Parts: sequence; C-alpha cells; structure tokens
Amino acid sequence: MPAISAVLAASVLWLWHCKQSCGVKQAHDSCEAAELDDVEPQLSMLQIDSYAHAGHGEMQSLITSTKPLTDPMSKRYLLVLEAYEQFEGAIEFIADALHFAREQNRTFVEPALSNGRVVDPSIHHDWVPLSMMVDVAAMQQYHADWVGVGEFLHISSVQGSARKLNGTGYEVVYSSPKKRLQLNDATIKQLESKWNVPMLALTGKWQRLTIRGSWNPVRSKRGVLKLPSPYIAQLAARTVPQLPSHTVCAQWRSEGCSAKCSGLARCGIHFVEAVKSVQKREGVRHVLLLTDLSPNTSETYRGCNASRKKVMSYLEQELNFNSLRSAIKTIEDSALRALVESHLCAHSKAMVGCPEDKPGLHCADCARLGSKFTASIIHSRHEHAFSDVVTW
Repeated sequence: MPAISAVLAASVLWLWHCKQSCGVKQAHDSCEAAELDDVEPQLSMLQIDSYAHAGHGEMQSLITSTKPLTDPMSKRYLLVLEAYEQFEGAIEFIADALHFAREQNRTFVEPALSNGRVVDPSIHHDWVPLSMMVDVAAMQQYHADWVGVGEFLHISSVQGSARKLNGTGYEVVYSSPKKRLQLNDATIKQLESKWNVPMLALTGKWQRLTIRGSWNPVRSKRGVLKLPSPYIAQLAARTVPQLPSHTVCAQWRSEGCSAKCSGLARCGIHFVEAVKSVQKREGVRHVLLLTDLSPNTSETYRGCNASRKKVMSYLEQELNFNSLRSAIKTIEDSALRALVESHLCAHSKAMVGCPEDKPGLHCADCARLGSKFTASIIHSRHEHAFSDVVTW
C-alpha cells in the first residue's frame, strides 16, 4: 500500500464537499456554520507520493528540525494553507498563527508561498518556503517548535503511523471571504476545543489582526520579528553580482495616488527631474527603477493602462535602468523579486522616493502615501546608516 501523505491537501476535499452540499453560489454563505464550531474531521486523505518536490530546484526550506520526525502521532501540528492578503498582510497573519501555535503548544508547520500568497504546497508546484523570504530563526525566538514544509510533506513516508490519523487526526478551520476571521483572543478562545486535534489547518480568507497602532516594519502586532531571510542577500548578490556602487534607487508607486490618469504624465516629468538631480549631485549614472507603472507588477492595480504605458516609455528614454531591471526580472516569483529589489534599493548610494511623513510637493499627489514597501526600504536604509530618501 503506498504511503499516505500528511494530509495538507485534505483542505481541498473539504472545500469541494462544502460546495457540493451547499451549491457553488451559496457555498461560503450557507456553510458558514462549519466555521469554528461545527468543523467536521476529515474522513479521507490524498496521496501525494508523486509530488517529491518536482521542479523546485533549490527552493528548499532553511529549517532543520532538532530531531528527525519519525512518528507524526507524537506531536500536534498547526498548518497555514491560505490567507486573505498578499505578502505583507500574509506575513502578519502567519505571525498571528505562530502566536496561536504557541498558545496551543503546537508544532508550527512552515508555510509555503507563491508570488506572495500563502498556498497549499501539496497542490501547488511553484511554492517558495517561508524561510527563503523571512528570517525564521528570528521568528523562532517567539515560538521555537517548527518543522520545515518539505520535511513535513514527507513524514508519512517514514512510518505508516500517519494512516492512524485517517478520520480522526485532521481538521480544517475555514474562514469565508464574507467573515475574514482573525486570530484574535476571542477566536483563539473558541479554538480551545480543538486542543487534541493532531493536525489543525487554517484555510480560506483569514485576515491579519487589526489592532490599533502604527504599522511596524520589524515586529508584528503580536511582537513576532519579521526580518528578511539571509537568503535574500545571497540571491541579490547572485542576480546582480556587481551592483554598481554608484546607483540611485528610484522608487515610485503610483497605484492609489491622488493624481488622475491624465496627471501621470506630469508626475513622470517631475519624477525624472528629481532622479536626474540626484544623479548629478552624486555623480552616478545607473538607476535602479522600482515602479508599478510596468505591466504585471501589481495584481491590484487596474486602469490607467494607456497613461501608465506612456509614462513608462518616457522613463525608459530618460533613465538608465534597463540593465539592472533585466537581471532582476529573471527571478520568477514576484515576492522574491520584490524582496531582492528592496534589498538592493536599501543598499544603493541614494534613493528617490516619497516618504509618508515628509512627502514632497509633487509626490504627495503622484505617489501612494503609506506604502509598506516604501516604508520598509526607508527603515532598512536608516538601519544601515545610508542616506535619507530624497523626496520629489
């Protein structure tokens, strides 16, 4: 009999059952009773023996367990298989889930992400382990009991004891898009009834905590450290082996700005003037351009396509950025690519951007204020004692 997997993919069975019994249009609304209080244990598990990390190359977890996992029944696990928001929000929710794992004394299974979104690694074949994006060693200061996602996927092949979990060992707690549950204190209290469940999985549109207070680029709302993985610096060094020391990082996020589509051309002129002024002052030639004006750089940016294309063409004519841009585009995963861009920008000689606390005359209308991506880069520059961002 082939070995049975550790049931990461069982969440798919649950969602299929919900849609079949409630109807596709009413699946989320009519099945909300299954959230928290009425979760049924899974009655079957999927086999993923053929998975075997095909196509992942070097995308291997950086987590190594202190002891080999020989008996899945010896521990209780928490799996995060889905979240509502993309990268920054997803990391915040993962930190919330880590707090929940600590509260229930569970082994935290390293999440997998694809293009910045949490995914079920048993059904997605292009995932990246969390440890290649975030410093898991720092997160383990909050809760040390982790297992790497690759190791967890294969523990059932070590011994057949995972089969004993069939029907009793795995439960899904699903959050509908309508509710967007959070792992706040009240939810955690409700989930105390799941203490004895060996494998508890969180799926659906779970949302990060919305506790009042300013956003912190280093710590989550629960106090979990969220620092870049050491792998990011290594990947950046391999992608751009010799980043010119004389490089200006020019960062412009236009999504959500006050300027209308017709105003983007005017914004582009002011942006180029600011970048060229810094280049002249610093005596630099190369530009690292980070912008959402390019196509396929944001899944939430819609509209202004003609204006964005026109402004992007203008930037290409005026700024010398294509060589660096081409190298970075070889990184396929969009979240890994953004992290590498952030690292390179944080270490560039100078930066042109739009800080929320000190927006310039033009960028206050032309750029999105409150961008966490921008704030993270500025924070990192301060940490490494690089020059302040030049606004425009």
